[in-house]
Amino acid sequence: MIVQAVQSKQMDLPLRMSQAGARLFADLLEAGTFYLEWGSGGSTLAAVRSKVRQIVSVETDHAWIDRLKQHEEIADAISAKRLVFRHVDVGAVGQWGVPIREEKVRNWPRYAVDPFVATDLNFDVILVDGRFPDPLPACHCQLCRRGCIDIPSRLQISSFLYHSR
Repeated sequence: MIVQAVQSKQMDLPLRMSQAGARLFADLLEAGTFYLEWGSGGSTLAAVRSKVRQIVSVETDHAWIDRLKQHEEIADAISAKRLVFRHVDVGAVGQWGVPIREEKVRNWPRYAVDPFVATDLNFDVILVDGRFPDPLPACHCQLCRRGCIDIPSRLQISSFLYHSR
């Protein structure tokens, strides 16, 4: 399973997490069936290369999604309907898809709930890595309580926002 950086000839897509986090992530993917992530890149490619049956990736940067779709393995997973990108328009975004203004602040909650409204999958592996790391675990807990997520699902929080401060 993938523990180090995920690389390809087309695009370097490293896992942006510690080695211990990457090992845990690999173990979770190995045991998972339905994978959900907030934030895409190296984790998306790692999921594509795993045995996970279905992958849903929620992303705020449409240009980044278009770039990822050019990667051969990711394109193949999309064609096979194994990978679905869900773009949530949170307005203009900067580095890492973080909103730079609040012009579409009303859309921000959609980032948390979109995959549960748009699919009927019972995610058993969930990676919170991205734009709104604080409310997502709380949303996850509420959805578990309401039966939208099967228990036990596995939640990994790996946010660059906390690592870079």
